[in-house]
Amino acid sequence: MVIKDTLEHLLPGVYVEIAANGKTAIDMLQTGCYDLVLMDVQMPEMDGFEATRYIRNNLRMDIPVIALTARAIRGDLDKCLEAGMNGYLPKPFDQDELLQVIMKHIIK
Repeated sequence: MVIKDTLEHLLPGVYVEIAANGKTAIDMLQTGCYDLVLMDVQMPEMDGFEATRYIRNNLRMDIPVIALTARAIRGDLDKCLEAGMNGYLPKPFDQDELLQVIMKHIIK
């Protein structure tokens, strides 16, 4: 909710949806049209690593996936990249960092 509120404040007109877990995120990607996924690493039912691997391997989608995690250690960054994520943002996040990582992946 914090990121949703932050993005809607910083980027007027942006449309943000929230998935309760990785399985829901996958379902949303299959039926909706999105520019970027901010993927929480720790979620119930299906975590962000498993969801991202599914997005890459089963859905064959190349949508940018940015990891969000409270555990900002080098091993986690490597694990995110190995799962197919494009970037990494530790929590608590800095608003400027959030905008930078989003802009890096949606503006080509």
